[in-house]
Amino acid sequence: MRRLIRKFIPILALVTVLAYPVLLIISQIIRWPYTLHSALLYALICLALVTASLFFSKDQTGVGRAAALLVFPGSCICGFCLHIGLESAWVSHCVLALVAVSIVLFVKTKMTWKIKLPLGALSLLPLVPTLLMCLFAFFPIGKTTELSCLSPDGAYMATLSVADEGALGGSTVIRIYPTATVKRGILGEWKQEQEIYRGPWMDENTLSFSWVDERTVLLNDKPIQIP
Repeated sequence: MRRLIRKFIPILALVTVLAYPVLLIISQIIRWPYTLHSALLYALICLALVTASLFFSKDQTGVGRAAALLVFPGSCICGFCLHIGLESAWVSHCVLALVAVSIVLFVKTKMTWKIKLPLGALSLLPLVPTLLMCLFAFFPIGKTTELSCLSPDGAYMATLSVADEGALGGSTVIRIYPTATVKRGILGEWKQEQEIYRGPWMDENTLSFSWVDERTVLLNDKPIQIP
């Protein structure tokens, strides 16, 4: 039983690191944004499972060995997805550790170099942008501020996102979603979100954002109707 658990760990690690990227792809297809409950906690769980796979790498055969090899590109893809719309140095630290451990696991896993070399080369495609996004998280070019406001009847939640990108400008976006449509899962939640306003950057210190009634949002005295 213990030996079976050891063989199952790299498979579980691979499924876990690919879970969030797959959920993001599904969210784009069905147009329901997916948000993790905690990106940091998810990154720590991925790191723990990949580290455990490294300790048991000598016992791997067959499917477990193949999963251990695929953890490296999977971790790079996962790290890239974790940085989409996220500015967190702590998550970036975990992603860097996750990628580093997955590289060691990739090197230590016994497999012919005819397979490892092409797979390692392909893994560079997600690795490079992931490292760049980690760098941007440590040295951010701009910042994003978010404000949320519940409608008077509690039926809708409106989120105001103000992205300040310095000399590049920025944007002001309002999105809403019906609170009754939120679907909570193990890792995160689905929201039937829609964008009702997009415009140039506004100073978050001077703008006003509130609900006028159950169907109208007010942004700096400008009423915006929910479609």
